[in-house]
Amino acid sequence: MIKTLTSTLEIYITSIFKFMWLFNSRFLIVALILVTAPVFSSELGFKGYVVSYSDDEKSERWANYLYNHLSNRAEDKTIVLLQKVSKEKSIKRGYKSLFIQVSSGLQFDYCIQNSAEQLDIRAQNDRSALWIIYQVIGNISIEDNRINAADFPPPMINLSNSCKNFDFEYREPHFAPNLQTDFAPILGTNNVETDWGIWGHNVSRIVNKYEDENLYALVEGKRVESQLCFSSPQFFEHIRYFIIDNYGRGDETSNYFMISPQDNNLVCTCSECSKLGNTSSNATPAVSKLVLRLSEHFPDHRFYMTAYRTTASPPTFKLPKNSGVFISTIKLPKGIKLNKKQSKTSQFLNQLNEWRSITDNIYLWDYAANYDDYLTPIPVLFGLQQHLQFFKNNGVKGVFINGSGYDYSSFDGMKTYVIAALMMDTQANVEELCRRYFVSEFPVSGNLLANYYLSLEQNYAEKNKAYNLYGGMRDNLKTYLDATKFITFYEAVETLLPIIRGEEWNKLLKLYTTLTFTRLQIAYTTTTGKWGYGIVNGNKLIVKPEISEYVNLLGRYVAYSDMANYDEIGNTLEEYTAEWNALIAKHSFQNALLGEKIELLSKPDEGFESVSLLNDGTPGFPQDYLQGWYLFSGDKLQLQFSTTNLQNTNTLRLRFLNNPRQGLLSPEKIEILADGKPLKMIASNKIKIVGNTASCDIDIDFSKMKNVVIKMTPKEAKKSIIACDEVQILKL
Repeated sequence: MIKTLTSTLEIYITSIFKFMWLFNSRFLIVALILVTAPVFSSELGFKGYVVSYSDDEKSERWANYLYNHLSNRAEDKTIVLLQKVSKEKSIKRGYKSLFIQVSSGLQFDYCIQNSAEQLDIRAQNDRSALWIIYQVIGNISIEDNRINAADFPPPMINLSNSCKNFDFEYREPHFAPNLQTDFAPILGTNNVETDWGIWGHNVSRIVNKYEDENLYALVEGKRVESQLCFSSPQFFEHIRYFIIDNYGRGDETSNYFMISPQDNNLVCTCSECSKLGNTSSNATPAVSKLVLRLSEHFPDHRFYMTAYRTTASPPTFKLPKNSGVFISTIKLPKGIKLNKKQSKTSQFLNQLNEWRSITDNIYLWDYAANYDDYLTPIPVLFGLQQHLQFFKNNGVKGVFINGSGYDYSSFDGMKTYVIAALMMDTQANVEELCRRYFVSEFPVSGNLLANYYLSLEQNYAEKNKAYNLYGGMRDNLKTYLDATKFITFYEAVETLLPIIRGEEWNKLLKLYTTLTFTRLQIAYTTTTGKWGYGIVNGNKLIVKPEISEYVNLLGRYVAYSDMANYDEIGNTLEEYTAEWNALIAKHSFQNALLGEKIELLSKPDEGFESVSLLNDGTPGFPQDYLQGWYLFSGDKLQLQFSTTNLQNTNTLRLRFLNNPRQGLLSPEKIEILADGKPLKMIASNKIKIVGNTASCDIDIDFSKMKNVVIKMTPKEAKKSIIACDEVQILKL
């Protein structure tokens, strides 16, 4: 047994050293202390716990709740007792008193008074009482191994003497763990699934089942079902009955309801909406009037409108106390400290002040993810903490943090836990919370995970650069992600997996599967070299054999129901792995332009100044425009290259993405110039469309020219982007 334990420790420490040489020495020191320092237990100074409570029904109910949970988590049931406090009774000698009182008269969300003999817990309401009871159980379990609380997250706070109010009244980290019905109350967070009767633009679902054209907007004299008429008396009645039938009047349980137009710029200008003040671009008058009517009719429920599109401007009257506004922070720079000197921050503050004149209840829709890549680790916590502090200082009362929602993302459990704590106390120690979570949830591998994630946070904070909410792997590698450090971490996780057992192994394997996506993304983006997926051999790019192993590892995603998608719009790992398998099956990709210079004659889009994507030998993945496609949104894409090394070739092959919904369209026409003279013109009807791609082969004898210019004219459309993966030269 000792030999096995020693061997396991050696493997662990070896993997730590292999990984940690890349990072800050303070992380290494902490890691070694946590790995090697022995943990000693000492005899506790008391026999057990007496749960006591004040003489009122609510306090008694929560005292019973604490007693039952502690008792269920104790192997020896005699160490937990229950007793109502009275003048005649005293706490049993040798036991520590856990006194519970829940009172709406308390001026704080919670108060703690802790001494050697007694822990007094006071909470203002049921929600705070539930949260703090789990904090008590968690803290006790850390110090007393007779109490087992391994089935829920570690406590966010220490039980030190304090009285505190939460920094925000509405707190939601919108990640998959928080969407578990029983999990959010433990974290003290809100949940759209349980707290909102109507969320987002879903008010239409209530009225769409009624065949009544008066429910829909009148736009330029015509009824349109893609927008609603918020002044309609029938509309009000349908919403009223929906609330009563499903949520009651709010006297027992208060719910939130969002009253928001459909996600477009259409506005109802019927006679009644126009009388209220609606214009062709402003729906605020009718929407706010409906919010007012509902708030007055249901004083115990809460109603929110959105400062978005046609309701961006506030109403001309004050909203009732049980209503407010949701404002998006989409335009604010992410991941950096905010200040008034930043133009977008200044505009945001002006917007806050405008809405504050008509309501005190301002909630924000904030962001904490890369919505084009849920699976690659992204450091958001240090920057988010600064934003939350800024929001609090500017009178914001609630925050909805839009994460990866129902889809799994790397480290989403830790981020849910830490963000929940930060929304209660914006001054909380992020590093301490991260380590507490990882060591609790991953006893063997936790320090490795914490050290890597915190190194991402620290390194990115030092750059003081905003991160991209919609960025592919090329953007990640340019900003915060170091390929070498990530792969060293990835291999360290792989080393630990064989020595870990039980639930930690299950959780670590899921994370490792996720990280394999990032490993493949790095291989795909860097293309060649040590971390790339291919080897150049003449005019061929040959796929490395080990790539199939990574694809097989990623294939484990099928075991996890929440890992089907890797981004916001629903691109799937099924499609992604299929593209990799197709690439592997072909074994190689041929292009005589490999290693040759292509010159861009047009003004590039931001981030596409280099045209290396057009002859790197990597075919684009059709399901995702960020996977190997060169994007151009200007007037005409013009490329030039020499034919000196193309004398034995006769075909130019071009391939484009075809996704009208995203504005990705093949060219209207393609012009070929040879040595400055027009050679060929290919019209759009000659470009073959198959599924998500469009392609054409153009016969050209490259031996008869020295220089070639390709001109691609985009289609005329409101949004028209050319996405080309390769300028491929072949001999057919």
